[in-house]
Amino acid sequence: MRRVQIIDTTLREGNQTPGVRWSIDDSTKIGLLLKEAGLDMIEAGHPFVSEMEAKRVKRLVEIATPVPVLAHARALIIDVEAAAKSGAAWVGIFSGINRITQTTRMRNRSQE
Repeated sequence: MRRVQIIDTTLREGNQTPGVRWSIDDSTKIGLLLKEAGLDMIEAGHPFVSEMEAKRVKRLVEIATPVPVLAHARALIIDVEAAAKSGAAWVGIFSGINRITQTTRMRNRSQE
């Protein structure tokens, strides 16, 4: 029988909620509880966003072991490098392909 695996997004999605900005200490407490719950992966934030976010993701990587941490990055080398520097085992790469994103954030790139 196939085993269901659980990736928790609390530390990424929850931290994006309007008015919510978890500190490193808050994230550490939540991360330890998620690890204790036996999750298969913890989805963290986007290390390129700020020095604080990079430190927060790096701390989650340190405390979550052996549970892998997934960091996020735009489809840009500099973002992927920041995710790699955090020590995250996985990187979720995202890129908007709608017309607004292409004209404002991803100039000089086609959908292809």
